[in-house]
Amino acid sequence: MQSDQRPIKYILCTGAVCSQTFWQNSGIDFCWTEADLYGSATVRQILDGKHVRRCIDAHIITLQKLHSLYQAAFFEQHSDVLDRLTVTAEILKDACHGSGDVHQAQEKMMQEMQSLNIQAKMCQFDKQTTICYHAAVLANDN
Repeated sequence: MQSDQRPIKYILCTGAVCSQTFWQNSGIDFCWTEADLYGSATVRQILDGKHVRRCIDAHIITLQKLHSLYQAAFFEQHSDVLDRLTVTAEILKDACHGSGDVHQAQEKMMQEMQSLNIQAKMCQFDKQTTICYHAAVLANDN
């Protein structure tokens, strides 16, 4: 028995239209077209809530890219953390490919992240970056 998908589609379309207000004049449309992710007509339709699936995909891709940029900026300042995590990530990758215990490798990764105090370092990085951003905005306003 197939369930009625109309309520879900309505919720997604409504969310897409609401997000248009948030994304409007943010430059996201320019980023999507410049990256050849979508053409300008499709971007307009996405922001108008007419392409639900593409809207979801575009926002997921955007989130993934922004997170990659965030990680790159964070690890640029914390190369020692990156080096240690890379070693542990390789062990986990090898375990996932069948040459070890995945559960044990995951535990080791979590222990490494806790011992490096990554969450606190990321919080500090976020505060620094936010302060620098606001300072730059204030400097440009004057």
